[in-house]
Amino acid sequence: MLTRWWVPRGVVRAVAVFAVLLTAALAGAPGALADALKDREWFLDAAHLNAAQAWPTSTGKGVTVAVVDTTGLDRNRAELTGSVVSSGTLTAAGELRDDGGSQGQFHATWAALLIAGHPDSPDGQQGLAPGAKIISVHIPESPASVADAIRYAVDHGARVVSLSLAFDFAPTGICESVRYAQEHDVIVVASAGNDGQAFNPKKWPSSCAGSIAAAGSDQHGQAWPQSESGPQIVLAAPAVDIPLVYSDPSTLTLSGTSFCAPLIAGEAAMLISAHPDWTSGQIIRAMIASASGGGKRIDDHLGYGVIDPVAALRAARPAERSNPLLLDAPSVKETQSASNRASASNRESASQATASQSAAQSGGIPLWVWAVVAVAVVGLGVLGLVIYRAAARR
Repeated sequence: MLTRWWVPRGVVRAVAVFAVLLTAALAGAPGALADALKDREWFLDAAHLNAAQAWPTSTGKGVTVAVVDTTGLDRNRAELTGSVVSSGTLTAAGELRDDGGSQGQFHATWAALLIAGHPDSPDGQQGLAPGAKIISVHIPESPASVADAIRYAVDHGARVVSLSLAFDFAPTGICESVRYAQEHDVIVVASAGNDGQAFNPKKWPSSCAGSIAAAGSDQHGQAWPQSESGPQIVLAAPAVDIPLVYSDPSTLTLSGTSFCAPLIAGEAAMLISAHPDWTSGQIIRAMIASASGGGKRIDDHLGYGVIDPVAALRAARPAERSNPLLLDAPSVKETQSASNRASASNRESASQATASQSAAQSGGIPLWVWAVVAVAVVGLGVLGLVIYRAAARR
């Protein structure tokens, strides 16, 4: 059962931010129909993401979305029947080991349900792209395995990778793996984090160039204050009062950017399904152009605005095929080369400084020494003159 506060295990406990867990906002759902989960999924209604109007055009059918998370997936959820391509724990050998799935593995399950849930009862979780398929990659051992998980997802058919996690530092190889995904026409969506009212530090992988950093919005389309902000933010999605799939009582809700990445990934899946010949860059451009900012950046809290699946599916085919989030970003190799050049330059400067110091010590006399000698000579001259005059008077 879900408790009010939950802390993930292992190394990731210290570095990964589970947005829905670290910023829990527990509240009872109002209304006589509160027990029916679908009646509490306000973010899918006509006033927000308007999912019902989008589904006749696309449900994400035929598109595989990878859910990379530090928990596994509960494959027994009825709403995911027929939707899970594969799930398990990523091993050091690069394979998925069956981890059985359980109700204790709820974080990845939330994400998968928000993407591809298709309930057959009022108390089931509805996803934004119910026709999509899911690959669940569980990475419990170390933050560095996130990069391997992204590559695994790309190599096993995912067109979108959803990451409801955020690190205070860039795990080894994380941005290189994001670039690997982009080179294979795969979209990466990552939660921005929930420290917006604290230190608001940049998080990874949402700060990796070319990825969609997912920020949070509320019921009024305004920025959720706890959501991370900054120039890295690209799009926003509902993050407030999202109903839980594992709770007692069943009327509890949570808030966090962990919900935003799956919803934005769901919209991407719907667009890819509707336009299979579009590049990932064109998909991202259509998502940006159709968001609440109308293609213009609103601010560092919402980026280009809250997603709008209906408008995105009606958007014209973008003429430019490239990822617009990479226009001003150096490639991974360029970044590495620049870093190497900087390191080499620093080493060279240090060597030159050392050489100059050695030369000064061994081959020449510093100016301050000459100054001291000059002062001493003058002083001695003056002292000698004083002594001479004193002797003459006698």
